Amino acid sequence: MLAKDRIIVALDDTSTIQAAISLGREIGTHVWGFKVGLELIHSEMGGYKAASAIQAWAGNNILYDCKLHDIPQQVADTVSRLIPLQLKMFTVHCSGGVKMMQAAQNTATQESKAKNLPKPLVLGVTILTSLDFRALTELGFDNFMRSDFPMTFTEQAKDEYREKVVQRIVVNLAKLAKEAGLDGVICSPHEAKSVREVWPKAVIVTPGIRAAHAPADDQKRTATAREAIEAGADYLVIGRPITQAPDPIVAVEKIALEIEES
Repeated sequence: MLAKDRIIVALDDTSTIQAAISLGREIGTHVWGFKVGLELIHSEMGGYKAASAIQAWAGNNILYDCKLHDIPQQVADTVSRLIPLQLKMFTVHCSGGVKMMQAAQNTATQESKAKNLPKPLVLGVTILTSLDFRALTELGFDNFMRSDFPMTFTEQAKDEYREKVVQRIVVNLAKLAKEAGLDGVICSPHEAKSVREVWPKAVIVTPGIRAAHAPADDQKRTATAREAIEAGADYLVIGRPITQAPDPIVAVEKIALEIEES
């Protein structure tokens, strides 16, 4: 796989669908494809039309980040509507449960076969990169918090422990996605290695990619492109480092070089 074929550009940060299309035309041949996220899905044009417009120059390489999370029948009905878009990937939340994820995967398989279309990869979103240990404790993930928390240890030891807790949660969700028959997961670069160990054949897509000295913005668990690939990621979702760069093509080429060096 070429380095550029690991890069998925998140178009969420573009202000309008017209801006997204313009950026896509500029860098489309330099990357694998594009992520259409909630902002564009809920734009005035609407998600389906936005994806279709973007596919006109993206060669159907679209990660449709709809993050489906509902009862199994609702998810299945929605997936059946996604198949005609000929997406390459779409997402569901692992926290929706095994039955919901199975409904998504089974419907994608059946509808693709019925319509004689390629089946998109169904990826499970584990834990958002904007969440850290503190946020997860607030959400009540108590089963993963052990009594051996190093209260008297150094702050570094405490931070390492907190990161291990997050890893345990992500790995558990990845195991559920595997059980449900999904094709892979979305996880931060910090957990990619652990997920790869329990699910060697998973397609692992990692957001939260930043340059070495760039701000994390609203994301907590970030890494460089090189770190993510070395951890086991297959694809990198990258937004602001490319979409807000003075020269997006130069930004993409620098990231591709970083991937090659890994």
